[in-house]
Amino acid sequence: MKEDKNSKRKILYGIFFDELIYLGRLQTRFTLFPFTTYRINDKLLPGAGIKYKYYHTRISSSYAYGTAIFLNYNFLSIKNPALPLRLTMHAEYQPVNTEGTNSNRHWSHLYLAGGGIRQKLSENSFLFVMILWNLRPVNAISEGSEFRLGFTF
Repeated sequence: MKEDKNSKRKILYGIFFDELIYLGRLQTRFTLFPFTTYRINDKLLPGAGIKYKYYHTRISSSYAYGTAIFLNYNFLSIKNPALPLRLTMHAEYQPVNTEGTNSNRHWSHLYLAGGGIRQKLSENSFLFVMILWNLRPVNAISEGSEFRLGFTF
């Protein structure tokens, strides 16, 4: 049996980006976060992925890596024919390996929560724009908020 190209798949793949910053010799930072989600229904998307963060300044450079599990929930759909939007809530847990003092590496546990929009591009692809806050900042790599852009396909 052939699958219709426009049918809804249960398993989706995607990538999140945040901190795509390049300031010449002063600073470079980027984060790549490929992930997989399972579409329970049109509202609920749990997922998991791996995360790699690189940062470089004139003085030093380092990286962090880890995994993540998350839940994205669509709590409100705006039915505009020109631009239908879904407002979402997002919760995430990330164990992340970072460089500490004296170049010793250690694991930090990040708990992120926030929200944003999920724009449907086709039956199996979405654009995500979110802002997340770290609920338990433990070091410079995990402080404050995180602006995130992502796609599923």
